[in-house]
Amino acid sequence: MLAKAAPCSQLVIDLLEHTPSVQALRSCQTDAALQATIDEFRTTRADNEKAIADIVDKKARKKTQKLQQALFEATEDSLPTATKHFSLLKTYAAEQTIRLARSIKTAMNKYATTDPNRYAHVADIINFKSDIDQVTPKKYQSQSIERQVDALLLKAAWKEELFQTLVNDSVDVFNTATSIEKVCSKFEFDEEETTEFTKGDPEFRPQTFFLEDGSKSVTLKDLNRVSLEFEDPLALGLMYRVIQKVFKCTAVNNKFQQTTYTEPPDLHINAALPSFDPNSDPWIIEIQLLFRDILTVKKELHIFYGIVRAETPEEVLANPAFIGEVREKVEGDTAVRALRESAEKEKKDRDEEILALKQEVTELKKQQSKFRWPSKPYANLPKRRK
Repeated sequence: MLAKAAPCSQLVIDLLEHTPSVQALRSCQTDAALQATIDEFRTTRADNEKAIADIVDKKARKKTQKLQQALFEATEDSLPTATKHFSLLKTYAAEQTIRLARSIKTAMNKYATTDPNRYAHVADIINFKSDIDQVTPKKYQSQSIERQVDALLLKAAWKEELFQTLVNDSVDVFNTATSIEKVCSKFEFDEEETTEFTKGDPEFRPQTFFLEDGSKSVTLKDLNRVSLEFEDPLALGLMYRVIQKVFKCTAVNNKFQQTTYTEPPDLHINAALPSFDPNSDPWIIEIQLLFRDILTVKKELHIFYGIVRAETPEEVLANPAFIGEVREKVEGDTAVRALRESAEKEKKDRDEEILALKQEVTELKKQQSKFRWPSKPYANLPKRRK
């Protein structure tokens, strides 16, 4: 099992929470133009907030729960009834995947239109692919596929610490930097690269990055992988350049360039880990850079797509969707809440009793410390007759 990467904590400054850029405000020559710029920004923000809020549809989640519950009850009734409810659930899940797929375009409009100059740092990243590939250790190459996969998984486990260290260190430097220049200086950008990101004196917005679990997948190039979440296109583009400095990129697939979104857009990077042995085979890792709202869509889409792909009711019922939502509903039930309150009261009373006993013991120890035994307790006793 590969190690879990810890999330790096840093304030997220959302594009929607920002005022218009300093450059946009400076370009306004009159009070009317200034007000128009602010009004346009507020309108765009309101539209985007509504669109993004619709990604996680609570009504759709609730209906999915009910359909799953009906399916569960039907499995104990008869096979035809279960088949009917299973079909209804899959049909509804398919409708939701279509809705979420459409929401990708809406979410992307937020990042592409809020500040086109910043988004250009993402849109202009060029796709490429080298001949460097993941290589199974030589002594396992003649063995079965299963044995080769086991060997790759073992090697990935040993490479995970180096991988996480390089990613976490880069993220820490990036998040704590107070300016683009400091990032560029730390990672030794040349003058042309620095100018590319600092032209026009753009504001630098530090980000939070969520590092996902290492993958158990047997796909050759993603045995060590991480996803970094951004809210600012310029920051995403800058991090791509940082990755190029830290790793040797072997392939880049810019899925933000899709004309029609057939899958959630991201910047998909394969890169080789640094090695102290120049003769060793390269070890390929995977890094995905994506926007926060796209990650939200991706997670929601994954849940419904799992239902669509299920071939039997048991596959769905073994891992029901939105189980956390069900738990929240149960915890909100009056009877359950009363039981919890009763248990909390008992715990509080028990804690108070324990505290009182501790205080009593402390007081006894104080009294004991004041008592002094005589140095010769038996000195004054009458001597024993012989």
